[in-house]
Amino acid sequence: EEGNTVCNLVSLITLGVKSLSELGMLAARDGGNLVTILNTSWKGVITLLQIDKQMVSEVDIGEIILKLISLIKESLRFAAEAWSSCSVKENVSATEARRVFLPVKFYLINAVKVVALFPSQSSLVLKEIALCVLMISAFKVLLSQQTHVKSAGEVMTNLLEKTTVDLLIALLNSGETTRELRLTLLDSLFVDAQCFSNQISKKQSHDSQAKTTMVDILSLSVES
Repeated sequence: EEGNTVCNLVSLITLGVKSLSELGMLAARDGGNLVTILNTSWKGVITLLQIDKQMVSEVDIGEIILKLISLIKESLRFAAEAWSSCSVKENVSATEARRVFLPVKFYLINAVKVVALFPSQSSLVLKEIALCVLMISAFKVLLSQQTHVKSAGEVMTNLLEKTTVDLLIALLNSGETTRELRLTLLDSLFVDAQCFSNQISKKQSHDSQAKTTMVDILSLSVES
């Protein structure tokens, strides 16, 4: 009977995490009108994951991290498309930049918590984590190079730099992370410049002469 109770709890927690994370995805894609639901759902996911490692043994931790990474990329891509499409390059205000980057920080913070709780399972999506960090860093560099979004780059640095580093530290400093995985993660971060350019060119309809844009960088995937 006790075994059945544990199995039922595991099933309920697994279902709860899945349902809350999906609700969090829907709320995030509603354009910011469901902030309370967004915050509550993802905080609920973290709360359930903190209950007991045995109780969350059936939860797909990698999937949770990939969902958070997809929300980070979508938020940044939306901003990149909006800021790149202006016919007249109007300066992006710090207020607008904060509106874009605060949700990204929220997703990053939750990703850090998940990785810190389950470093072994998180290592299964190590390449996706590394690519996410690279995208954020590259995006920040491109912002700093364009006058009309330079202030947005400064806001991005202030809001996201520390949390992005925390995401790496959560994986690198864990006692569950092997030396081989640490080296793999670090190797993924130090991408050859030419290789990175080649990956972007594939996203530009094979036009190697096209100028790299913020949207190009945020369209990269591990497969590319």
